[in-house]
Amino acid sequence: IAVDSVTTGNTVTNSDGVKVDDGAGNATTITTAGTSVVDDNNNSADYTAAGSTITNGNNVTTVGAGNISVSGVDNTDPSNPVTNNIVLDGTTGQISGVADATAADQAINKGQLDAIASAGDAKTDALGNSTASNLGGGANYDAATGTINDLSYKLDDGTNTGTNITVNNVGSALENLDGRTTTNTDDIADINAGRTGIVRQDAGTGAITVGAQT
Repeated sequence: IAVDSVTTGNTVTNSDGVKVDDGAGNATTITTAGTSVVDDNNNSADYTAAGSTITNGNNVTTVGAGNISVSGVDNTDPSNPVTNNIVLDGTTGQISGVADATAADQAINKGQLDAIASAGDAKTDALGNSTASNLGGGANYDAATGTINDLSYKLDDGTNTGTNITVNNVGSALENLDGRTTTNTDDIADINAGRTGIVRQDAGTGAITVGAQT
């Protein structure tokens, strides 16, 4: 007996393939090209040798080449897919819903980055304030710019005339102090050697004079 089509209940078998319909709008069609499944909400899945296509489907698990798997997808807007509460906004390109990372190989979120930045700022501010305090000279730390300002040291100019100079950095202050210290050291050495001062000793004769040059 040759027939083109056989219908048994809701199952139809013909030269095109096999279609199973439960009467409620859910249908599975098997052909040489592949398998198609459609439910009464018009959600569909097509499985072919070339690949799989799922239309209007929620809660999808897809495994493809390279064992790539995306599971738990639940969203009807293809421009803003949702995977386990993680949302990729197709308009802004932003990813939201990322949980706090707890392992080295996990992505961190902005909240965690903000906490790191805040902790870093606190340490920087503490260091800046401590540095300004230790420098003295009226120095202060500006947290907005991260700079130390208003540093000023008043020092003798080294002429022993009562004239002062103002320098605004530690290097210049140390240079001034070092210069005057060196001068004092040399002067003391000359006095001790009898080369200068009220009491002097002639290097050749050894004679000592007091007040001879005054």
